[in-house]
Amino acid sequence: MNLPNMIKTIFFTLLLFLSAGFGVFGQNSAKIEGKVTDATSNEPLPFVNIIIKGTNIGTTSDLEGNFTFTGLAPGFVTLQASFVGYEMGFSPEIQLTNANTSYVELKLTSKDTQIQEVVVKASPFRKTEESPVSLTRIGVSEIE
Repeated sequence: MNLPNMIKTIFFTLLLFLSAGFGVFGQNSAKIEGKVTDATSNEPLPFVNIIIKGTNIGTTSDLEGNFTFTGLAPGFVTLQASFVGYEMGFSPEIQLTNANTSYVELKLTSKDTQIQEVVVKASPFRKTEESPVSLTRIGVSEIE
């Protein structure tokens, strides 16, 4: 093998290894975007906790109810959303691919919770101690 052919072989081998490396780094580039709204009023819900079910990957929605997940592995996922005063919401199963961004709208239903009534009563037997200073007058002669 002569020198120019050997250089070409090394160059193409190096190019093959570099292109294979970029393919490995591009594996986790799936993206999900979405919006969380109230199911009845269609108002956006800010600061909702959204996680990928079965993982510890999560985010929160912004003031307009929008959220984004980036750097995800391709596959099927389900989102789980929770917010105080609302029932937990789940998305349908979403297929993630590196080719496009998935968009999801989550609608949460408000939860009606009732609390028992609270009654506050003053005890007739409890006396508050009063400060004796407020009951005593001190004259100028006593101060001097």
